[in-house]
Amino acid sequence: SPTFSSDSQHLACIARESNKSFVVLDGKDGKKYDNVGSLIFSPDSQHLACIARESNKSFVVLNGKEGEKCDKISYLTFSPDNQHLAYVARKGNKYFVVLDRKEGKRYDDVYSIAFSPDSQHLAYMIGDRKEKKSILVLDNYEQGKYDQIWKPTFTSDSQHIIYFVQKGDEIWKIVKRV
Repeated sequence: SPTFSSDSQHLACIARESNKSFVVLDGKDGKKYDNVGSLIFSPDSQHLACIARESNKSFVVLNGKEGEKCDKISYLTFSPDNQHLAYVARKGNKYFVVLDRKEGKRYDDVYSIAFSPDSQHLAYMIGDRKEKKSILVLDNYEQGKYDQIWKPTFTSDSQHIIYFVQKGDEIWKIVKRV
């Protein structure tokens, strides 16, 4: 499927040839890999990122530059101000968030990352397999353990984060100032 930049000035797609995948950006073929996926433009249309796979290792390719190789990568996302790229990676049996090519703390599971509208805050959920709990992480600080957490949402002014949690038979709505 073709992917257009938000300013409609660029067109990218993933193509296959001889069992290899590559990005075609504005009619120009990129480097070939075993597989390519999750093709995204930054909100200002100036950056293009994708997840590539080669020799059973995944890595992010940002503007043609390859990142560190991991076992798996997901949730690739740009910040609204175009200054940051974040994603979830796995090495071995541990997951972590990579923000601007810097690896964060390792966890049993990480899922559903989101930037605040002003791009100053990053939230994601982690899973603790041993205790079978979910934890919201906001700006690298763990916010409490729950049986389940639903995807957090920032308010439009980026001053609060809202999320629902389940603890036992109760479901709570949490509104937290960030």
